[in-house]
Amino acid sequence: MFATASIWKKAAVIAAATMLHLGALANANAQQEPPKVSEHIQRLIRIASGEWVGKATLTLGEQTLDFQLTMSNKATSGGWGLLSTVRGTIPGMGPYNETDLFGYDAGRDQLHLFSVTCFGETHDHSGRWTSSTQMEFRYEGVMDGQPMVEEITAEFATPRELRISSSVSVGGKPASLFKVVLKKKS
Repeated sequence: MFATASIWKKAAVIAAATMLHLGALANANAQQEPPKVSEHIQRLIRIASGEWVGKATLTLGEQTLDFQLTMSNKATSGGWGLLSTVRGTIPGMGPYNETDLFGYDAGRDQLHLFSVTCFGETHDHSGRWTSSTQMEFRYEGVMDGQPMVEEITAEFATPRELRISSSVSVGGKPASLFKVVLKKKS
């Protein structure tokens, strides 16, 4: 019984010390300014938010497919990200759905574009603004057991026109080229 009482006393002392420490941390954090949203993501939200529609081409080898594409973009995570929903129907392949989440990694000074597609692809692209109107992203992974690289350029040609180009190489050879020109509806 004596040992049990001693354990409880020690536990009470540890709990009290922990509470004092947490209280001091909370007080110190309460006095700090909240972090500011990066200009990198603010710029993207300002120019990309809204509804977009356009024409896309997908080239696979010798075959080029033309189709319509829509994109809906909105700020997310309290203005720290941009959520993009892309939809279309690719001739001979069926419905195409993609969800993209853009964010900014201050530690690496990079934008991130995390994509999930209805083709079972999930890619975390890293990139940056290369000018006030153009971003470039890159993803390196594996496809069919071979090294795969995707390079994306997104350019806001005007405040109401977005041009996107995505090239994929597998094993060092071109595999696909996707191009789209979107016009802002709202």
